Amino acid sequence: MKSWLRSRPLRTALIYIVFGSLWILISDNVLDALIPHTSQTYIQAQTIKGWLFILFSALLLLSIMQSDMKALKKNEEELRKNEMKYRALFNQTHDAVFILDLQGYHLDANQRAAAMLGYTREELIGLKFSDISAEKEKSEIIFKQLLQGDQIPLYERIFKKKNGETIPVEVNVELVRDSHGMPFHIQSTIRDITERKKFEETLRRSEILFFKIFRSSPIGINIFRLSDGRSYNANDAFLELAGYPREELINRSAAELNLFVDTEIRNTWMASLKEGRRVVNQDARIRRKSGEIRNSLASLDIIEINGEAMILTIAVDITERKNAEAHIRTQLKRLSALNSIDRAISSSLNIQTALDILLGEVVSQLEVDSACILLFNNTSQVLENAASRGFSSPFIHQTSVRLGDELAGKVGRDRNVLHIPNLPELGNGYQRWELIKAEEFREYFGVPLIAKGQFKGVLEIFNRKPLHPDVEWLDYLETLGEQAAIAIESAQLFEGLQRSNQELTMAYDATIAGWSRAMDLRDKETEGHTKRVSNLTIKLAEFLGISPQEQIHIRRGALLHDIGKLGVPDYILHKPGKLTEEEWDIMRKHPTYAHDMLISINYLRPALDIPYCHHEKWDGSGYPRGLKGEDIPLSARIFAIVDVWDALRSDRPYRSGWSAQQTYKYIQTESGKHFDPKIVDVFLKMLDESPEWF
Repeated sequence: MKSWLRSRPLRTALIYIVFGSLWILISDNVLDALIPHTSQTYIQAQTIKGWLFILFSALLLLSIMQSDMKALKKNEEELRKNEMKYRALFNQTHDAVFILDLQGYHLDANQRAAAMLGYTREELIGLKFSDISAEKEKSEIIFKQLLQGDQIPLYERIFKKKNGETIPVEVNVELVRDSHGMPFHIQSTIRDITERKKFEETLRRSEILFFKIFRSSPIGINIFRLSDGRSYNANDAFLELAGYPREELINRSAAELNLFVDTEIRNTWMASLKEGRRVVNQDARIRRKSGEIRNSLASLDIIEINGEAMILTIAVDITERKNAEAHIRTQLKRLSALNSIDRAISSSLNIQTALDILLGEVVSQLEVDSACILLFNNTSQVLENAASRGFSSPFIHQTSVRLGDELAGKVGRDRNVLHIPNLPELGNGYQRWELIKAEEFREYFGVPLIAKGQFKGVLEIFNRKPLHPDVEWLDYLETLGEQAAIAIESAQLFEGLQRSNQELTMAYDATIAGWSRAMDLRDKETEGHTKRVSNLTIKLAEFLGISPQEQIHIRRGALLHDIGKLGVPDYILHKPGKLTEEEWDIMRKHPTYAHDMLISINYLRPALDIPYCHHEKWDGSGYPRGLKGEDIPLSARIFAIVDVWDALRSDRPYRSGWSAQQTYKYIQTESGKHFDPKIVDVFLKMLDESPEWF
């Protein structure tokens, strides 16, 4: 009905009929009401009514025609504009566009279509659609399906260019119908997909290459689905690393396989990936199907495969590298331990200290429970415990094994390493059974300690579990045994040398003491003087903070302070009266005589300052060299005060000894003249605090 009303002629006729019907009905009723039918006026009125009807009808038709003309012009203008837009789109689109009749012949084609196929537009018009297709039969089938009303989805075909070349295209074909729904023409849009096909081919080749690399790569690669964590694909290297056949790993998650030893680390990785951060070169321990743990270096990233998010996992097996690093660290620790033992041997020749350090390194580096060193007593032919580490029972301290008896004795007798893998099998017949039973030891190693061909003792190793030692472990054990032997040899040599040195020192000191007594006997007037001044000088040296080692040389110098008087004739030394100036000149030479006598004795050279310089004075008026102030050796400055103190306090043939108060005052008076004032202050303070010296 609506389409019928849209027809202009029908609409105009309908309006005319309605207008005419209303005119007749209304005009007749009006005339009948106003003018009788029989009158001449009624006939004239009917005539006028007819002319009026013609007039009004003409005006109505004119109005309708003018309105239709305006609408027609407007429609024509819109159609022209639409045609221009369509033509612009038709020619400017990047795709080729064909308009075909229902028989498949080209009615029109845009410039892109001509350029794509190498024709002019005029050459294309009139050609059949199938003529430009390299797959004619397939194109005919599509054409028939389209005319049958089927919806044709986007499809790909190979088209022929004018020069015979072929190009891949993507085709979109549509049946266009008229306003009555009847097939009008066919519109086909063609897109050149040559570049896309090249890209797809490149991508396909890349995928093939990737797959080859993926499968043959020595680096383990596994791809997990992000959604459920299940394995999507894995290469042979990853299967080898995990120890699973392909069918048991694919479509199973790492959690199901218990693949990662450290699950918390894996959770941290997943959180990082979800935040958009890659995981690069992280240590990961992988549990193989057999339960063996392998070390790997893992990197993870999110990739997309067929529109699905995946986790790309790359894992490099670094177990051997880790083992090698651990081996190197062990070797370095062992070398460091040997260095520590060497330092202990060289810096501390105390045998107990050296053995304690060595046993600490033995237990630490060999990773054993307990170790001890038995020293060989060459006199009694018995091995005795000298040092131990890691024992909880006291039985180890009671160890005393004769050479040839028990395990340690056999080691010493045969001078070979002894290994007992199962100590409990020895039973009660073993001399130290109580030790084994109390400590629950299982395995034993005994190493002979030999230095320069001499048997020094035995290094014993005890462990509560099987050790399974390798060659390097055994070599290191023997090296530690050699170090222990060297430590014992060095300590014993040092003890012997120290003992000899002590005996020699005692002999030297006894000789010096003998010399000092001989001088006292020669000069009876000064008998006991040397002992007194030696003791008081050491007391003052202690008060001044002089080191014990320096005090040894000071004591020797004090004992020998008058050794030079051996060169002074007896008649001068024992003269009861005052000496003449010539005699004093000879007496003043006794420090020089002392220097000449002692300078060639290296042992006494550090003690020479007192015999040579104790008569020098602070103000430079002393002898033999007239030294002044701090040019005088410290030990001589100390001794000078003590020597004068004792000399004034002692009786002489030509005078009586002074009192303590007189001597105290004299020392004060000579401070800064004869004596070092600082040492005088300390000396007097010492006397004040020690009344026994008065």
